[in-house]
Amino acid sequence: MQEINESDEETLVSFEEYVKHLEKHQNFLQHLQEEYQAGNLRHVKMLLNESKRVCDMMDDINHAQKKRVRGRTYKDSKKHTMFLR
Repeated sequence: MQEINESDEETLVSFEEYVKHLEKHQNFLQHLQEEYQAGNLRHVKMLLNESKRVCDMMDDINHAQKKRVRGRTYKDSKKHTMFLR
């Protein structure tokens, strides 16, 4: 874990702020699931469209993580086992 400098404290997220945002995201997901189960598909579509930025960020993160794993696998593999899965 990195050491925290006093100058960095202004840019960091407090635990309370983190929990607050996490609860909002959990409530959003619960609401989305309830609306889908109730058959309010237009409302669900609107919510999904409005949350597209978050989805795009998660896609970017997942893509970067897969690239890192793939790079390590090729680097650490022997030639005769590199493409075996």
